[in-house]
Amino acid sequence: MRMGRRWRVVLATLCVEAVAVATVSVYGALSLVAVAVVYWIDLAFVIARTVVRQLVEGETAVVDLPKAVPPFRLLQYKRGTLDISASLPPIYLRSLPTVLFTLSILAASALSTGVVLVVSIPERFWIDPMTPLVLAGAVVAAATKSWLIYTDHIDRNGVENARETGILARKRQLVVLMYAPILYIVADFTTSVSAEPEGVNTVVFAVAVLILLRIGYGIRASRPSSDRSDTLGRVASLLSDERPAATPALPSIPDGQPRETIEPVARSVAAAGFLNAFTTGGVVDGRFSDPGLSLRVMGFLFVFVPGTLAAANGSRTFQVVIVGMIVSAIVFWLLSIVHMELAFGKTEYRFYDSAVVAYDRRLEEPQWSVPYDDIKTVSVERGPFDSPLWLDSGTVAMALTDGTVPMLDEKGRASILFVSDPEIIGERISTNRRDAHRHIRFQ
Repeated sequence: MRMGRRWRVVLATLCVEAVAVATVSVYGALSLVAVAVVYWIDLAFVIARTVVRQLVEGETAVVDLPKAVPPFRLLQYKRGTLDISASLPPIYLRSLPTVLFTLSILAASALSTGVVLVVSIPERFWIDPMTPLVLAGAVVAAATKSWLIYTDHIDRNGVENARETGILARKRQLVVLMYAPILYIVADFTTSVSAEPEGVNTVVFAVAVLILLRIGYGIRASRPSSDRSDTLGRVASLLSDERPAATPALPSIPDGQPRETIEPVARSVAAAGFLNAFTTGGVVDGRFSDPGLSLRVMGFLFVFVPGTLAAANGSRTFQVVIVGMIVSAIVFWLLSIVHMELAFGKTEYRFYDSAVVAYDRRLEEPQWSVPYDDIKTVSVERGPFDSPLWLDSGTVAMALTDGTVPMLDEKGRASILFVSDPEIIGERISTNRRDAHRHIRFQ
């Protein structure tokens, strides 16, 4: 069945472009600057819409974030959703790594673009009485555009089937990150153009071409998917971000009730988060970061060496910078603790007759299931990374047979983390493993 053109997408495009057209009569030679500001606001709402879809619909891609910052990477393969309240949609915790990465792009763009706006934009743009109205109109138009596109996807495809609309394409990420230098070039071009009619006509022509290109792109995007050529589809896939992370398959749970359940030691989970931040990662999944370690060493030296000098000579600027870095480090550590708490704080290890299952009580979903006959060896590990800060806990590590890794994060998801009496638990698993192998041989 041939689907008609998506007219709400066209209308959404015209909402923002109408504000861009209005700036020509308001600003004249400065209209190119105004259009650039309007388009940044539009991009900001695109990112906001992307983040919402990632959080509430799980439309996200696995992004390998810089290890020097808290990446929340252990949540990338969490099963289940977190219900905040009955009036709000559930949240996919596995979307948090991508959401943080997306918001960091927006924050970097907002900061750098704000600096350019203050330093390079002509003063007459800010003192113009129409500027507040134009900015407010841009916000309303961008919000309306995002809502129209969102409802178009929901009405045509349904929430569960409207895939790949929650992915921020690489080309758009690049535009957002490079918006400050783009705006600087626009501002420099505008100030170099004379106020004579020829200069104003040049600016108006550039604005008209830009608006027409965006309207043409919006009309093209409004076509039904069946009308788009395979070539264009392949090009779009190359320019897009990673494919959405498929919802992990639900692990098989044995019938009946578990013989026993155990939980991680709460203090060890919090200590693991602190240690993860301090050692550039590595707790649970063994992914350390040399750049992260260098950043921490440089930060430590900057705090204590210049901080000592600042305390000696009373430099207020250095003192403010040092306090800011210390506060940032505290926030960093708190985020890392929250990360570990969300990943493992409510995990419950359930021991059935035939398998051990990790169940997240916060998300009310099993995270992995390992049959005893898939376990090759069992070992008990202690130390700073398996028993964080040497608290009364340890980790039971299970080496599995080939092809039976329960999750992509092998070490963390195939281990029983931070539990009391790990030796007793390890011996119990070894006994169940031997019984399972003996049963297989007799069959």
